[in-house]
Amino acid sequence: MNKAVLVIVLLILVFGVGIGALVLLSPKDEEPAIDESEEQRQQELVDIPDDDSIENTEDYNLADLIILNEDLKVMSEVINTAELGSELTGETMYTVFVPTDSGFSDVQETLDMLLLPENKEQLQNVLKTHIVEGRVLSSQLEEGQTLTTLSGTTLTVRIENGEAVLVGPKNEAYVIRVDTQANNGILHVIDSVLLP
Repeated sequence: MNKAVLVIVLLILVFGVGIGALVLLSPKDEEPAIDESEEQRQQELVDIPDDDSIENTEDYNLADLIILNEDLKVMSEVINTAELGSELTGETMYTVFVPTDSGFSDVQETLDMLLLPENKEQLQNVLKTHIVEGRVLSSQLEEGQTLTTLSGTTLTVRIENGEAVLVGPKNEAYVIRVDTQANNGILHVIDSVLLP
């Protein structure tokens, strides 16, 4: 009886090891390669909370909406450091293209330099490159359109696969969330920091 039990145990072990080896050696289904920048944009779309989490966004000014969004903390801190909050809390209507936190991390070295007290004017200039006077809805953005920012920089609109892309003098940014309406303008979220 002990020999029979021993043979059964050995057969189970051999059979289990064989199946395990087959599973390990079987070819894996490979996922198609995804462009890293496209993957990052798609991730940012997922990470940004719906504006539905803030009831009646029109009850808030632009600065408040930036502060309330967990994925725009760097922009909130940068506005505070540059002392531009009053521009975004007043009655003048603006359209603000706000980079995500990951967009800022892409230019971390530049950001660290701009945050130094002696570079406050340059920091203000970079921030003003993201602000256009007046209310500009996404439906108003057209291929080839130019927008003049508060810094005097001209942004050109390109439409790519139905998405608006802002092309600045040094780089471009995809508009990844549109038309959050504040009581003093419109907020659009972009995936990169626009450099003047």
